[in-house]
Amino acid sequence: PMLFKNAFGGDYKAALYLQNVSDSSSANVSISYYDSTGTLTCSVTNETLTPLASKGYWLPTIACLPSGWVGGAVVTSDQPVVAVGRPHIGSQVTTYAGFASGSPNMYVPMLFKNAFAGGSYNAALYIQNTDPALAATVNIDFYDSNGSLTCSLTGESIAARATKGYWMPSVACLPTGWVGGAVVSANRDVVAVGRPHIGAQVTTYNGFSAGSPSLRVPMLFKNAFAGGTYNAALYIQNTDPALSATVDIDFYDSNGSLTCSLAGETITALATQGYWTPAIACLPPGWVGSAVITANRNVVAVGRPHV
Repeated sequence: PMLFKNAFGGDYKAALYLQNVSDSSSANVSISYYDSTGTLTCSVTNETLTPLASKGYWLPTIACLPSGWVGGAVVTSDQPVVAVGRPHIGSQVTTYAGFASGSPNMYVPMLFKNAFAGGSYNAALYIQNTDPALAATVNIDFYDSNGSLTCSLTGESIAARATKGYWMPSVACLPTGWVGGAVVSANRDVVAVGRPHIGAQVTTYNGFSAGSPSLRVPMLFKNAFAGGTYNAALYIQNTDPALSATVDIDFYDSNGSLTCSLAGETITALATQGYWTPAIACLPPGWVGSAVITANRNVVAVGRPHV
């Protein structure tokens, strides 16, 4: 999902990268591009990727895609492949992994509407229907950081293979300053991507089809490198629909030493809780490492490095 060709004033573009993961057989690949209405715009067929090769596709050079196109790609291959999308949002560049399959439920933590830093934290949410033939009826429930259901978009229709985007500042039932996560439920399998706008910076992450009571989040920082300018945020969403989660977060440095722990954190049902590493007192300046999260409920987690 979330690909563009000279869209939204011409500033939104994207690249798509594929890698053949077979070490012995070439992959015969077809790429079908579906717009936001689910219409098959064009296809690139009979692409050959030699064993372990990667190939990039810059959408502005794909002639059969019209200028202003917004949509998603469906990649099929006779060998296993992996895919990465790389949107260019104005001067910002971000990446996300492709999905092997969808799910009727997706969890998307770390969303914002005019929050923090003078209201400069915002986000987009993209949902793609993976069903090849049938439209999906989708409900999106937005829960704030306390687990309160702020608002819902119900009965959203997404055509087969279509991708639909939601810009949080345009979601009227979300109040200004809102911070939270989305729970997506559908009658077809879907995939979801979150795209936070952190001031002038843009990043992207994949939604989750399910949570786990144990998670690991590498690549976190506190005032590290380059004059102390590497920092990070960590977001955890409780996926349980009814019960609060008790969460322990252990921070290990790059040598594997346990630096500090946040024990007995409470995250209410479906709530998202954010942790800004510079505000965690037991982490020393210059710290580089990872978090190990354990909970008595299923949770999902996203790391957001500031480099």
